Amino acid sequence: MIEEGARGGALQREPVSCDICGADNAGEYLTLPLVYEGEGMRFVQCRDCGHVYANPRPTAAWLDAYYDAERTPEFLERRINEHWGQCQLWVSTLAPHLPGGSSLLDVGCGIGLFAKLAHDHGWDVHGVEPNPHEAAFAWRRFGLNAIHAGRLDSAVYPDASFDAVTLWDVVEHAPSPTALLGDIRRVLKPGGVFAFTAPNVNGRLARERSPVFWEQGHLHFFSERTLNRLLAETGFAPVSSMMTPYMPVRNEAVKDFIKRYGKWAIVGARRVLNAPGLRRLWAAGSGQSGFTIIARRTGGPPMA
Repeated sequence: MIEEGARGGALQREPVSCDICGADNAGEYLTLPLVYEGEGMRFVQCRDCGHVYANPRPTAAWLDAYYDAERTPEFLERRINEHWGQCQLWVSTLAPHLPGGSSLLDVGCGIGLFAKLAHDHGWDVHGVEPNPHEAAFAWRRFGLNAIHAGRLDSAVYPDASFDAVTLWDVVEHAPSPTALLGDIRRVLKPGGVFAFTAPNVNGRLARERSPVFWEQGHLHFFSERTLNRLLAETGFAPVSSMMTPYMPVRNEAVKDFIKRYGKWAIVGARRVLNAPGLRRLWAAGSGQSGFTIIARRTGGPPMA
């Protein structure tokens, strides 16, 4: 299926089955005629497991061209200021679960900002980034030499290489989250930490049909139930799950909070708001449209 598209040229799509359970039994969930730059998207829900995903979806080749077109040097430099606060929050969220000096792989590391902050925190950081412009920016701007320009399945990492793997704002872009988490499990040590974010299909941005949430590059949308199933079937045990903002947190707000109360207070505040009884109320009232998950790789050899 080929349609006229912006940035990535003629929009190429392909039909797919549910990535969570493998069923080809989906019903219409949402169709938006004007999602991003004039293109429409159709989203379906699996009748067997409830997973929501784009179908038909843009092909991997089209998505590569789509993202490549906007990665100008000015765009990449601007992202440092836009995402510093969010990356600092991710460091603070991960720190209680990962001792200093631990080895960490950041999958989909983008411009390398989180990797840089994680390195400064004292972790031994490596990264994987499929977009060549962003990988080169991470090398040049932050001096991060341990960045693999490519996808995780093309990186030559031995089994059980890392104490932790992070996947920030990436899983919704993956053609197959199941395959991606399988690759992550392979390179993670038994008992190792897996930290990631995912869009909440029941959050406010989803309900309001925000074009930031429902856009061409987002292929998968999760509920707590489908996330738990994905983790269980790929060999991970959840440690904690917090509802968090899907869009980047303003840098000024984070810096002011850290100055006043210390960086660990951010994690404490999130835990209180995600306590039983407050979690659902907070999500409905403040539009927390994403999940931040901490999980651990279960024991045994890497999954085939």
